[in-house]
Amino acid sequence: TIEREDGTPFDFKPNEFGYLPLHFQSQWTDLNVLGGSHGSAWFTDNDPGDNKIQFVEVKSADVPLGGRAKAEFHDLCYFNEETGESEPLVEGDWKLRFNVDYEDASVQVPAGQAFTQDGMGFTVTGISLSPVALRVEYEVDSQADWGDADSADGRMPEDMRRQQARYFEDVPLLIHLKDGTVIDQTRAGGGIRPKGGKTYCTKGDVFERIVPVEDVQSLTVGSVEIPVQ
Repeated sequence: TIEREDGTPFDFKPNEFGYLPLHFQSQWTDLNVLGGSHGSAWFTDNDPGDNKIQFVEVKSADVPLGGRAKAEFHDLCYFNEETGESEPLVEGDWKLRFNVDYEDASVQVPAGQAFTQDGMGFTVTGISLSPVALRVEYEVDSQADWGDADSADGRMPEDMRRQQARYFEDVPLLIHLKDGTVIDQTRAGGGIRPKGGKTYCTKGDVFERIVPVEDVQSLTVGSVEIPVQ
């Protein structure tokens, strides 16, 4: 949370997603993770009438989080839409240290389900569900071949993009709540690891709101619906 000392509200208008046009010139977060991780960060204003705004960062990792976390931020900046340029708002460096200490509220949903998609066989190998996140692991019976992953313009090569869609992005991931609500996590982040003739994938994300596990009826991974007991 960032607050103004004079008690006046911040005069920033959020975009259609509720994000403020603010960013740090540079930021670095170390969650003491020996493995892959992904996430996102943004500024928001939980109460436009007060003198505070919030910076939010969400992370999902391949291993359990724990231990000592570190975060460093440099120069708070404002994106001026009229000029199309970033302008410094508050110059400075900030360093935070804190313990990642929490009670694990996740449940392990029975895995092993198989389905076919786009001519390939998929097997779900692990599902972890908590009130704040979903993580699904699955393997594919063919190995993704990235080929020559280099691209002259810095973009992902077309063949690599197409394979990433087949093995990962196009695999549906849905959460069915008991009240009939469906939360679509298909565009969640994760990772792809081709090895030994197969492709191992991890897919998951942090929810936009708390979802009690007891409110979840089932999950859909690919074409199979998996009940949550």
